[in-house]
Amino acid sequence: MRITRRRLLALMAASSSPLIATRIATSAPPIKMIVGFRPGGTADTIARAVAEGLRASGYTCVVENRPGASGRLAAEALLRAPPDGTTLLMTPSPNLTLFPHIYSDLKVGLGDLSIVGTAAEVQMGLAVSKEVGPATLAQFLEQARNDPSRGFYGTPGTGSVMQLLGSVLAQRSQAPLSNVPYKGGAESLNDVISGTVPAAITALPNLIPMHQAGRLRILAVTSDKRLSAIPDVPTFASLGYPEMTASEYMCLVARKGSPAEVFDPLMAAFATAVNARATVAVIEKTGFERASSVGQSATLARLTADSARWKAAVKDSGFRATE
Repeated sequence: MRITRRRLLALMAASSSPLIATRIATSAPPIKMIVGFRPGGTADTIARAVAEGLRASGYTCVVENRPGASGRLAAEALLRAPPDGTTLLMTPSPNLTLFPHIYSDLKVGLGDLSIVGTAAEVQMGLAVSKEVGPATLAQFLEQARNDPSRGFYGTPGTGSVMQLLGSVLAQRSQAPLSNVPYKGGAESLNDVISGTVPAAITALPNLIPMHQAGRLRILAVTSDKRLSAIPDVPTFASLGYPEMTASEYMCLVARKGSPAEVFDPLMAAFATAVNARATVAVIEKTGFERASSVGQSATLARLTADSARWKAAVKDSGFRATE
């Protein structure tokens, strides 16, 4: 059979493509992804799903847990790494948008970082006991005005976004609401169910199963629209409190100054990893959802806006962290 020159070139290209792909894959540098929380938690689970997703683009990514100080130790570890784009940090957004305004000794800010993108996000809700709590947000706020002891709300801790949201709601509604800090998002819920604490503000994955089981009643959510999992629950915005629209999101960042030849391919690989079906499945299993905006520019704009927002909220509340 006679082989034309065009056919020969096509065969050569086809036979060499695996080699080209192998060279691209093996040229990707090994990556270390630091997480400021213990193995098995939400941040760790999402980080490991993204690390696994990066393999499709030829990366080998090892997750390193550096728990302590609500993730601040991990951020400091990132700054001690060389700015070569091979050490990353998976961090909740409040560590970049809220912490700089409440911790006077914080060593890491947005100006120290190059943003890779957003992996996942989650909204919050305010919930009360289904048995003894009020039926609506308006009733909860009115009860607090009539009796300040009915305005206590549990949160995952002092200095959390949930505490600041409670402060914003108190100022906006003119109701005397007071934070009761717990050690985690789910810790306060038994006290809410029993009526020991009137309410809780925490992430929706902690609340939705108990709302669906009839143990808690979510009065409002911080999302910008009603959620399909709980269509009976209104948003804060629809009840007249648009300032309460908020999310927490998991961001992947590197040190500022990471070289473009390393950083730019990593951003593309990250977007592929986050959108992969397997990654999305793991994210949704944690109760988070795939981020509405994954890329660098959208993430940076969101972080910048949220930083300004929480700076104003902290100033209005007068809150400063003591440790």
